[in-house]
Order: sequence, then structure tokens, then C-alpha cells
Amino acid sequence: MGTYIPKALRSKSFELSDVSFTDVYKDSHTSIALQLASDLDLDEIYVTGYDAYTENISLKEQELFAENQLLFSKFKIETELKLISLTPTGYDELKMISVYSFLK
Repeated sequence: MGTYIPKALRSKSFELSDVSFTDVYKDSHTSIALQLASDLDLDEIYVTGYDAYTENISLKEQELFAENQLLFSKFKIETELKLISLTPTGYDELKMISVYSFLK
């Protein structure tokens, strides 16, 4: 996607060729992370920190929520990967599982 990678690091790096599951917000952190997970052929994606802003949010936070909601929706339609949040979330496309459920 046009990122400069120093020659010494090229064998230790991975560059996305494209973000293919969406035609919008291709350079957002969320879309790049989702595309990377898809390209790595994973079955599930665990995320944290997508709480979805609930009270008294700014215009910028509203826009970010709408952007992420759209990306999660498009990703779920275009792939078979499971999107799982390990922290409470307000995003419809993220199934929530408590991080504590992994403790033994």
C-alpha cells in the first residue's frame, strides 16, 4: 500500500497489497487491522477498546463510531471471520466474551 520499508527490515515485515473488504476508510487503523487478520487466514479476531462511546460524545467520536460500525458490518459480510470483543462494547457486529473467561 505504498509504505516505505527499509531494506534491512523487508524480510521481517509484511505489507498489505490492498484493503479489499471495503471501498471506504481504507486507511483507518480498524480497516488495516481487519484486513491484516483476513490476509493471515485467521478464524477469529479478538479486539479490545471498542466501547462504542455511550454518553455525551463529541462529533469526532460520533464519526469514529459510525466509521467503525460500517467497517465491522462490511467485514462481517465479506469474510467468515468471527469478531470477538474481550471488553464491553456497543458495536453490534462484535460478540462480547469476558477476558476473564480465558483464565484457568
